[in-house]
Amino acid sequence: MKKKKRTKPVSKNPLVWLSVVAAVFYSSWPLGYLLNPNAAHNAFASQLEAGNQPFNWLFVSCDVISGLALIIAGCIQWRRTRTTLLRLSILGYFVFALLVIVAALAPNDCSSTSAQCLTALNSPLAIVHGLASTISVCGLLVSVIFATKHLSGKPKPLKMRVLPLATIIGWVIVGALAYIYYDRTTENLVQYSFISICSISMLVAVSLVRYSSELALRKPAKAYAHSAR
Repeated sequence: MKKKKRTKPVSKNPLVWLSVVAAVFYSSWPLGYLLNPNAAHNAFASQLEAGNQPFNWLFVSCDVISGLALIIAGCIQWRRTRTTLLRLSILGYFVFALLVIVAALAPNDCSSTSAQCLTALNSPLAIVHGLASTISVCGLLVSVIFATKHLSGKPKPLKMRVLPLATIIGWVIVGALAYIYYDRTTENLVQYSFISICSISMLVAVSLVRYSSELALRKPAKAYAHSAR
């Protein structure tokens, strides 16, 4: 009888660590309060990466590292799954990761209150930065939704039921706060909350796809063991 393939422990699973690295480096904004308190308290997180800001290279590097880690995780998971919904989930966070890198490398040197930033001819890279950031978070949300949908109706542990639901509720709450506090002095805090929920979403998306892929491997093994009796 063929032995069932054992799942790698969490400590030895590269996907876990890749998603953790991506999430931690993406949420680099707390460093702003130490390295650039003026921008951290009075501007958007993207201003920490502006060319005229101190330590901008550090915040740009953090986003690039985050994107690369998530891209590597996506390549690994793409090879391990053939399910359409899971591949769409992987594609969603892959797009997010790629556009995070694009947004980081496109300098946003305009302040959030500058009218000049509203004109693409005056600040084309700021427009690229804004579009990349907007599309990227849409891709990440889609990733979580597709991965959650794939697991709906399937037996799963409590954490696999609670995590995606809590994450989607987090998106709704932060989205509502962003609408309520738009163009106010606390808007930067809402953006930091949004970045944090994105970091959590990375972990959730990769974890859901990983669990679904492992679940698919267990079923054939159980069927083979039953037929071999």
